[in-house]
Amino acid sequence: MRRDYTTITTDVLIIGAGAAGLRAAVEAGRKGVKVIILNKASFPSGSSNISGGNMQASFGWVAGDTKENHFRDTVLSSKYLCDQSLVEILVEEAAQRIFDLEEFGVLFSRTTPDRYAQTMGGGFTVPRSVMVGGRCDDVLRVLYKTATGYGARMYEQVMATDLLRNQDGAVIGATAIDIVTGNFMFFKARSTILANGPCGRLFKITANTRSATGDGFAMAYRCGAKLVNMEFMLFLPLGFIYPEFMKGVVLGELSSFGENTKALNVLGERFMQKYAPETMEKSTRDISSRASYLEIMEGRGTPSGGIIIDNSMNNLEESENGPVRNVSYYRIIRDCLGGDTANMKDLLEATPTALYCLGGIKINKRCETSVPGLYAAGEAEANLHGANRLAGNSVIETQVFGTRAGYYAADYAAGVTTPTPDPVELINHEYEQSRSAFDGRSGFKPIQLKKEIQDIMWNKVGIVRNGEGLIAAIRELEGIRQDKMPTLYLSSASKRYNYEWVEAMEVDNMITVAEIMSRCALMRQESRGAHYRSDFSETDNANGLYESMTLNQNGTVQLSKEPLNTSKMIPEDAGPDG
Repeated sequence: MRRDYTTITTDVLIIGAGAAGLRAAVEAGRKGVKVIILNKASFPSGSSNISGGNMQASFGWVAGDTKENHFRDTVLSSKYLCDQSLVEILVEEAAQRIFDLEEFGVLFSRTTPDRYAQTMGGGFTVPRSVMVGGRCDDVLRVLYKTATGYGARMYEQVMATDLLRNQDGAVIGATAIDIVTGNFMFFKARSTILANGPCGRLFKITANTRSATGDGFAMAYRCGAKLVNMEFMLFLPLGFIYPEFMKGVVLGELSSFGENTKALNVLGERFMQKYAPETMEKSTRDISSRASYLEIMEGRGTPSGGIIIDNSMNNLEESENGPVRNVSYYRIIRDCLGGDTANMKDLLEATPTALYCLGGIKINKRCETSVPGLYAAGEAEANLHGANRLAGNSVIETQVFGTRAGYYAADYAAGVTTPTPDPVELINHEYEQSRSAFDGRSGFKPIQLKKEIQDIMWNKVGIVRNGEGLIAAIRELEGIRQDKMPTLYLSSASKRYNYEWVEAMEVDNMITVAEIMSRCALMRQESRGAHYRSDFSETDNANGLYESMTLNQNGTVQLSKEPLNTSKMIPEDAGPDG
């Protein structure tokens, strides 16, 4: 019996309306195919929307600013764990993608009419980061206008629930829920791009928006796509600690406020001297975040649970968070914390915050996944960043690989000529699955399970991990899935604007991704970049230069260690297989 659903047909389906998804829509539209974009929230939204918009690219205007140095900085920051073939693409195409954005209508900060303003960051050898003359939401609006100009159509407040495949194993679209009406939908597509990667909401303190629940990773895993390096979650050292509604929102890196930033504990000690005496507050994000976290956990944090930032010696006009270079950030700090803090006169309290999943869906140079007809771009993809990411490499990643995903997905779609009938049985199954939470009458509400998952992940799979904690996390997550999720219930039977229903579907995705992340972290018995284990605190290049591969084997997480692409750079102490 066919359930009540609506079928909408397109050539290219893009799930996610951030910078990667929209850039893919532009490129696919340029090739003349029909494009539909699904956005779980209202536009503009998502992690791209709250990004500062900095992008790394080499223009050769500064001594030492070469593509080779951008490549080297990225590989070194990744702790040699990136796919170097993808890094080569990034550094080669980054500048052109910025020129594209400017042609579309994005404004960039400049020092002269013919040169962009470029800034330093942790792990940079030269100033290379180009700044949007506003915030990244400006980039999204420009890309949206450009994409719709090529005929793309966006469905807002529509949550994709799962990918469907045909008998040959190729992805043929996705099922979805219209959050406004509660209607069930099937978006039939010749090719599909996942651009909905963020999963920061797995952790109780995060810079990500409420929609960042790992939906793209979970959908890819369930349909058989390979995931890699899911143990690597990037944390920023500085997020708002109050007011409560801003907790976790990005304040930046220690160096974001200026060259003379001092990070202090509650005793007034400049604690980076202990963790990174050579680079101090200019250290990369993984080191700075871990140092901040350890100071707090060892009792040297503030009563609010944070660290202290002293900006009194910085130049306000030169600060990346000042009124000249980034008036948006300056105003946010001023409005939330007061003018004296924004003007760097008062001390600033901050907390580490979950920002970005460095792992994701395995892609090749064409952004193809291991499943035919399925592509990935932006934070959904891997493995560009390896074990740690440089500031500014993620936004430009959305443009470089969003372009490629749109181009090649459109090519693939043009080659699919045989009409595909609706897979009614699969659609019916997804229909029933999506509505199963309405059957419960007592037990646990979705928000209760969300908070439990977030506490487990923050405390046991967060900035500092160990084997005992990871085993406990896996056991507790399995307990939630087996014992608590079957008793999930909703307060209302209405399907219109029922965000508790949305949260019930998100819980399933969150627990899937949380278990994968925990198991990958347990397998990697070393510390590298954003993955730090107190019981294996050293980096092991002899045994640790591998991609941790995750595959869905009949509903069970199957892990393996796969060879790494180290085509140009490799550490001297790498093992024989490195």
